[in-house]
Amino acid sequence: MSRAIEWGSIFYLSLLLWNTSSAQSAVGVWTLQQARIGLDKKERWQLVLITQPRFTQKGWETILGVGKVGYLVHRNHTVFVGGQWVEFYDPNRFQQKRAFLRWQWLPSSGFFLMTTLENRWQDGRLKELLFRPLGRYRIGAGQFWLNLSDEVFLSLWRAPQRVWQLYPRQNRLWLTFSYPKEGAWQIEVGYLNITDDRLKVRHRLWIATRANLSLAHRSRDNKR
Repeated sequence: MSRAIEWGSIFYLSLLLWNTSSAQSAVGVWTLQQARIGLDKKERWQLVLITQPRFTQKGWETILGVGKVGYLVHRNHTVFVGGQWVEFYDPNRFQQKRAFLRWQWLPSSGFFLMTTLENRWQDGRLKELLFRPLGRYRIGAGQFWLNLSDEVFLSLWRAPQRVWQLYPRQNRLWLTFSYPKEGAWQIEVGYLNITDDRLKVRHRLWIATRANLSLAHRSRDNKR
C-alpha cells in the first residue's frame, strides 16, 4: 500500500508540473553520455568523463564537455574536483569555462544527494559563482528505477553586479526511468522541467547513458 502511495504521489506531482507550465515553452532534447572509470583496486579513486549535447526544435542549443576526478573519503561520501567546457548556440553563441568542487552522498540505494560549488568564466573574466544542491529519490520496480530528481541553482556572485548575494536562478526537475538497476551500464529516459528566474519554463526529453569501467580489473586481466 505504501509503495502504491509513493508511485501515485510522484505521478501526480509530474502531472501538476506539466499542467501548470506554459504550453508555448520551448521544447527539446538533452542527452548525457558518461563514463566512470575506477582507477584502483578498491575504486576509491575514480575518473568521470561526460559529454552533454543539447538540442531544441531550432537545432543545437548547448554542448558540454566535463571531466572530474573523485575520491571516496568515507564509505558513501565522495568528493570531486573538475572542469567543464561549454559552447552555447541558442539564443547567442559563446563559450564558457567552468571549474567546480563537488560532494556526493549515497546513504541508501533509494536516496542520493549532491552539492556543487561552481565558478563560470567567460571571455577571460569570472562570470558567476554558483551553489547547486541536487537530490534524487528513486523507487525500484523489477530491473527498473523510477527517479525523481531536483536541482536548484543558487547564484552567490554575478557579473556585472559583483556583489555577494543568494539569488535563486534556476530549478531543474527530472522524472525518469533507468535500466538496469545494477551493472556496468545504464540508460535513463524521462522528462526534464527547467524553470528560470524569469519564470520561463522549458520542456526537455532527457536521455542519459552511463558506463562503469575499472582500470584495475583490466590490468589484472592482462596479467593472466
